[in-house]
Amino acid sequence: MSTPQPNTHSPTRVRSDLGRRFADIPVSDYVRDFVSLILFGVSLTAPLSGSSDGVVAGRESAFFVLALLAPAFVLSLPYLGRLGLLPGGWTVFRTRLVRRVAAIPFCGLVGWAVVDALISDSPVALGSAYLFGAAAVALSAQTRESELGPGAQDLGPRKASFVAVVGGLVTVAVLALVTAVFYLTSSLATAQAVVYSLALIIGVIVSLFAIVAVVVTGGAGWRRTVITLSVGWLILVHFANPATNLLPALVEASSTPRVWIVPLSQLLSASFVLVPALGALVASPAFRDRAQVVRGPGVGFDHIRTLLVTAFVWAVAYLATYAIVFSVDRELLGPGHAAGELIQVVVGTCVIAGAAWLGASHVARHPALSRPGGVLACLAIVGGGLLVMNSASLGAGSSLGHFTIVLIIPVAIAVVMVSDVTIRELARTASQVRPVNPHTYEWSERAVVTRQPAVQDSPPHNSVGTTSVMPTMPVQQDSQPVTDAGDQRRPQTGDTQSLSREEVLAVAHTGGQGHSYTREQALNPATDPVVLAHIAEVSPELRPALAENPATYDALLTWLAGIGDPEIDAALERRKQKP
Repeated sequence: MSTPQPNTHSPTRVRSDLGRRFADIPVSDYVRDFVSLILFGVSLTAPLSGSSDGVVAGRESAFFVLALLAPAFVLSLPYLGRLGLLPGGWTVFRTRLVRRVAAIPFCGLVGWAVVDALISDSPVALGSAYLFGAAAVALSAQTRESELGPGAQDLGPRKASFVAVVGGLVTVAVLALVTAVFYLTSSLATAQAVVYSLALIIGVIVSLFAIVAVVVTGGAGWRRTVITLSVGWLILVHFANPATNLLPALVEASSTPRVWIVPLSQLLSASFVLVPALGALVASPAFRDRAQVVRGPGVGFDHIRTLLVTAFVWAVAYLATYAIVFSVDRELLGPGHAAGELIQVVVGTCVIAGAAWLGASHVARHPALSRPGGVLACLAIVGGGLLVMNSASLGAGSSLGHFTIVLIIPVAIAVVMVSDVTIRELARTASQVRPVNPHTYEWSERAVVTRQPAVQDSPPHNSVGTTSVMPTMPVQQDSQPVTDAGDQRRPQTGDTQSLSREEVLAVAHTGGQGHSYTREQALNPATDPVVLAHIAEVSPELRPALAENPATYDALLTWLAGIGDPEIDAALERRKQKP
């Protein structure tokens, strides 16, 4: 009697086989395909172009729909291949090639639309359908995670992604220059043509600043910032209201510019429609492999820092553009312009720039305390941004640049602070060692408060990241505190773990005037432990040297490790590696 064979067509076996076929597709590939499909759908319903005859939607143009069909169909190739529905001999290399070829018709359509708008005698505005369509095509054309081979053996997609981003940057720059030339050679007055051209160039520079930074530095933080800005712009533009002109539903690309100009509104050039597409290219897995440089404790800190730097650049560029318009032809700012608007712009941009610069510096120097500094910087940026937004000229409305600074950047920073695991862990550690003064909320009469001696006025112990902190040393039962500034009695310091807190503070307060500590002192094992403690308090730049000193006592090492400074952490690692 023969042994029964398994049923190869049973539903359970079929499901198991399908599961194995699709097991190598990571979640990120599904997310890219899903987002791309959504963008394709939005582009068909968004405005395609506008003129005096009205607005045309994307689905109303046969050329636009046909240009999107091939990139949309390409999304199904990985799934058709795993289902066995592609021709024999089909490989992943052919799928990657088809992805890129399918994007060519849409690129040609965008180029033709831009040229036609620029040479048109009547004002023509490119709609946001091109913006969403370009981002969708860029997502469809990029090589998926499951289609990448080992880095050393499959360099093609990585090089191609880098070339595509650089080519996109060059294309946007050329479009901006061509548009500026049209302004300068049009029938506009010379002053107006110069103002429009300069405002356009500055706006494009700000739009591409983060993308250029990630290409040059290869930083993972800059890559995340580019993705953040691109996603934020797509969401905001989707909810644009052409009637109130709050956001750029239509991007003017004709040689006849707007009647009123809002600095950095990014409404003056067709080049803006390509910025989210560049963000989609930067988000590709192939480009990600080129952007793995992480400075500091983690990429989350780098992301926050780069967002703040972007806010700083935006504020400086906005002020520069406004100053140009105000000095050359202030009538372009719109009706109702007054000195109050100028004051709001100056104050608002200075607040944004100052808060962003200080916040970025604080995050870079004190990652463990990045949450409080980041929150304060965000609040100041929002306040300054509201001042600038309130100064927008009548009839011109608020621009995408305004919403970027008031909404996108603060929300992105808040999300990173909450979601990043490294930031949460460091914030929790800092909160555990941060001192709590129980007398802060206790009421007492001012008249009966007496000033304590200098020893009692010492700052709280074990605070993280402050320059006025003395490390806590173990208190011995037989130690005698020094209460007299002139009393030099204390035990010998040969035992580096036997010093009491009072002894350390007494020596620090009596001998800390006019100090000039050197790196040699901080590294010298013969330096008095009390002096090492005082160096840690008053000389932050010497703390990495203290971490390497073999005579540094355990309590001070523990305190140094809790600061969260990358240089100190590196010194502690080197200390562990020494025999």
